[in-house]
Amino acid sequence: MIRKQIYLDETMITQIRKIAVDKNISQSEVIRRSLFEYIKNEQVKGKIKDPLQELLGIVDLPLADGSENHDDYIYGGKNNA
Repeated sequence: MIRKQIYLDETMITQIRKIAVDKNISQSEVIRRSLFEYIKNEQVKGKIKDPLQELLGIVDLPLADGSENHDDYIYGGKNNA
């Protein structure tokens, strides 16, 4: 993990402390979980793109069986002979 320093107002600190005590987890874990949920929601809304998903459609190949015969297409074989 990477350490980050952030500024929070007193209301947030109080709420984070209460949640941490209620759930018996650290305040850092409360913040991590909150950020995880926020990021997940932003991805669902389409505001944050999955970089791998963006690669879809870049390569236009007429292969329908690439997952089954990938070795033949990559290294040559019966389908590329």
